[in-house]
Amino acid sequence: KRKYDFNCLNRRLHAHRLYCLGRLHTYGLVEKNIVTYDFKSKLEDNKIQTTDLEKKLDDEWMDMRFVKKHLVNLKENRPTFTYDFEDLDSLFGINWETSKIYDDSMFTLVNETSALTGVYYISEKVMKPIGHCHPFLVFGSVGSLKHLREHGFKTFEPYIDESYDSIKKAEDRFEAILTQIRRLCDMDDDEKLKWMESVVEICEYNRNHLFKIADNYNKVMGHRFLRNLKKIINV
Repeated sequence: KRKYDFNCLNRRLHAHRLYCLGRLHTYGLVEKNIVTYDFKSKLEDNKIQTTDLEKKLDDEWMDMRFVKKHLVNLKENRPTFTYDFEDLDSLFGINWETSKIYDDSMFTLVNETSALTGVYYISEKVMKPIGHCHPFLVFGSVGSLKHLREHGFKTFEPYIDESYDSIKKAEDRFEAILTQIRRLCDMDDDEKLKWMESVVEICEYNRNHLFKIADNYNKVMGHRFLRNLKKIINV
């Protein structure tokens, strides 16, 4: 049994991440899980947090009407939540996470860099739960899971309904993800343990596949370096 049902790490609070926070807060899921964010952040990208939040939300590309009051509530009453690192502003990219986040939670909700229509983005944010042998859902570009499968990774159908991956509108895509999150969180302890046992094989395969890709990449880059070095020496 894990201390929390899921983790969801948020540093730069882009529109889709704010939407996610607001919808999770609607069902009390922010306070009950490892959901990191910082409305006091001084990051340039996070000016939305330190100025007129409600006015900024009106200008976002996502429909924030249903989450606005929840985000304002969070900012006023629980403006910051961190877990393994207190200063979210100083974090950047890979190797800034600890295993504690994954050891203490059942699955990961990945808030990718972008969820815009027509924009495609897969980053280290998905690789982190894979490297930590953790099941995950991805709120990002349409077809994110399809892209991972094309590169040899496995996803979690039928243990998670992944039809959300093909939903074009970001708000609708997240609502489908939220349905899965609530379903998993509402299971009793025995059901959660059984679910985790069911996805272990997929998680282990993904981690091994990731390490294999990384090893092959290092070998290729090493060969290129030696080839170029020999050219320089020959000259």
